[in-house]
Amino acid sequence: MPVARLLILTSSLLAPIATPVVGQAAPAGAIARELVRLKTDQRVRVAVGASRFVGHYRGIEGDSLTLLRDDLNQRLRLDQITAVWRRGRATKAGAIVGGVLGTGFGVFVGLLAGALCESGCDDTALYPVAGGLGFGAAGAGLGAIVGAAIPRWKRIAP
Repeated sequence: MPVARLLILTSSLLAPIATPVVGQAAPAGAIARELVRLKTDQRVRVAVGASRFVGHYRGIEGDSLTLLRDDLNQRLRLDQITAVWRRGRATKAGAIVGGVLGTGFGVFVGLLAGALCESGCDDTALYPVAGGLGFGAAGAGLGAIVGAAIPRWKRIAP
């Protein structure tokens, strides 16, 4: 039997064991370990089966998670929770996108400036580098500011 067939056969036999079932509750201990890291009153989204609950994290009491929803505390059993997200900001993603776009634009401007330079141009090879660094830093800063204004959910468990 060729090695490729053996690998395919082995992976197809092990896939059902290694792949969790969608909607299956994660071990309560794993979820509790992630939840205790949250700050009180942090906005969270919790999946229990097909239902989603959004509220402010209040803490863990015994085997339950307490959420503040509509001015009422709601308790959700840890062993029934299938996923947990926390509310955050897209600052990092904004900085990365802004930095990449700014660097590309800066290199282009540097190449253009080097090509259009008519007199007193000592080393036009440095123009794209300087343009890329300058516009890249400005783009990353602007992207971080824009990203900070964009809310997003980050999955923390499981």
